[in-house]
Amino acid sequence: MSPLTVAERIGIIRSSLAPFPGEATGPHRDCFDRLLERHGDGTVYSYLRQRNVINATLVSHAGHPAVAAEDGPFQLYRTAALAIREIHRTELASVATEFRTQDVPLLVYKGLALDALTDNTEAPSFSNDIDLLVRKASLADARKIIEGLGYETGIRIDNGRVRRMPARISRMTEESVYSYGQVQPYHRLVPVPALEGVSDRVQALMPRTFCTVSGQLHLRVSIDLHYSLNLLTEDIGTRVKPGEDSWWEGTQEVHIGGAAVRTLGDDVLGWALLHRLYVDCTVLQETGLKSLCHIKLLWHRGRFDLDGIHEAARRHPYLAPSVHQALRAVDTICDLGLQGLVDPREFRTAAAPLMNVGDCLPALLDFGVSIDLTELEQGGAGARFH
Repeated sequence: MSPLTVAERIGIIRSSLAPFPGEATGPHRDCFDRLLERHGDGTVYSYLRQRNVINATLVSHAGHPAVAAEDGPFQLYRTAALAIREIHRTELASVATEFRTQDVPLLVYKGLALDALTDNTEAPSFSNDIDLLVRKASLADARKIIEGLGYETGIRIDNGRVRRMPARISRMTEESVYSYGQVQPYHRLVPVPALEGVSDRVQALMPRTFCTVSGQLHLRVSIDLHYSLNLLTEDIGTRVKPGEDSWWEGTQEVHIGGAAVRTLGDDVLGWALLHRLYVDCTVLQETGLKSLCHIKLLWHRGRFDLDGIHEAARRHPYLAPSVHQALRAVDTICDLGLQGLVDPREFRTAAAPLMNVGDCLPALLDFGVSIDLTELEQGGAGARFH
């Protein structure tokens, strides 16, 4: 089979996301038909899986024969994803209960929380992990709680075989500036009896997610523990970034797996998802586009706070370029109809340039700017810079 061209890759994504949620018709359906005919369901599935937008395809092309085929990769993925989601919901309820018992503040966000927040039963997110956010001062306590529940770092699954990364490598990865805001993922292996009948096919489809232990199919449950929504570094005097209190104020409650948990407020979700999308694609060069699905669902449910996003960009110039560039991209790909609502001048004249790897250099060089405004406030000659 010939490799996908750039135009075909764009076509696959748009044919799934532009009608999402809802059934694709017209050009989007025709595009999907042509791509499947030329490349086959395996290639199209693999690309959508790589970009993490399979859940959108399962809704936008639900009636397509290749997507609806019970023995095809799309329906096998859906079966596995629903089983994984139920395990994650159960695990999250246990984790949240333990955090509450030990009085450690906790926010749940991204996949599971967004599904609950948007009442997303049409396209439940397939997530490799459970994302938790704690206050930076609580990080040590949070790690103890997670480790006490049987989770550990460094577990990998390669082609169905369990491997463990050396502790030294895990520490080095965690200390990298590119891992700022989160620690190394925690993992635990749990059996998945619901998928025993298709265990071989599931392992072949997701060789880094499932493995066989003592003859039984197991899932690697992962917890991503975050302590900041600021990527790469906090504000070091060269960029004005939101502070921790910005996302801990105005949180909201959702119910997941029988437990009541807190998640980010709508005003924070908007800029956080857009900023993460920009950083993942342009700075970290990650290929997943799951944020597009989440943004489209928030927009569809009337929870995408455009005014709040503009206000955040005004208050934090650091966010303006990345947020508005991502907003324009989301509008183009997902057909949100934002023409006229996003003014290019808002980011072209921003005080902060677009993010790139240069934003990492001050942290890599252990360099920062400290400004003492005491003399200015007291009418002195000027500020002192360190």
